[in-house]
Amino acid sequence: MSSIARIFIVLNLLLTALVLGWASNLMSADQNWMEKHDTVLAAKDAELAGKDEEITNLNTEVASLKESSGRHREERDANAAALTRTTSDLEVEREKSAAAQATVSKFSQTISGIDEGRKATQDKFDQAQEDKVAAIDARREAEESAKDAGDGQRAAEEALAAANRTIASLETDVNTLTKNLAKTDTTLAMVVDIYNINLDEVTAQPEISGAVVVVSNDVKPGLLGINRGKADGVKRGYVFSIYNGSQFKGRARVETVEDNMCFAVVESVYENRAFSTGDMAATRL
Repeated sequence: MSSIARIFIVLNLLLTALVLGWASNLMSADQNWMEKHDTVLAAKDAELAGKDEEITNLNTEVASLKESSGRHREERDANAAALTRTTSDLEVEREKSAAAQATVSKFSQTISGIDEGRKATQDKFDQAQEDKVAAIDARREAEESAKDAGDGQRAAEEALAAANRTIASLETDVNTLTKNLAKTDTTLAMVVDIYNINLDEVTAQPEISGAVVVVSNDVKPGLLGINRGKADGVKRGYVFSIYNGSQFKGRARVETVEDNMCFAVVESVYENRAFSTGDMAATRL
């Protein structure tokens, strides 16, 4: 074999080796690229799976919040309905209390009238007793001084009979007034027991009249400012009846007293009538 042929064989071997090396490097690079691609793809898949899980969790949380919101809305509606019923019941009780207070005031006036009538009747009865004693004494004196003075004795007996008739009539009146007073006391006791009224509070209040100068509905069930205070004898706990002309509106109990003004919380509203500045206020109607 010639040297040239040998040289070509060596060159072929070298070229073959170079081609194999280049192919090997190319395959290695391609393999690395595939591995990186798979790694990146796996990372993306993992990230997407995490996002899907996060979305699922958020959807579950949203559903839970919607369910909780529904329950809270139902509870709110139920509480609002209960509050409405309670407020209505309270207004009814306050109206009953106002009516009872008015009834007690009427009974108090009736009792005062009965007591005055009974006192007047008792005074007449006592005077009749004195007249009876005087008539008896006069008859005794007439009998002792002149037994033959028949006319004087008859006059004395007639006076005594008239006195006895007056006494009997007055005793009947006293019995009737006593029975009426007993009935009134029984009725008053029933009213006090039914409506839980403190008669000391009803009768202890002096007569004070004024006007409403402030009306605030920010404080429930309502706050009224009345132009009467310590200088007028107003005390905490006094109850004012509120009215406009002949229209009764309700009652308010004094909570705060200043020198020339007081603030009272609304206790009852009659037939949903609204309070306004200029309304009249009085402790006794």
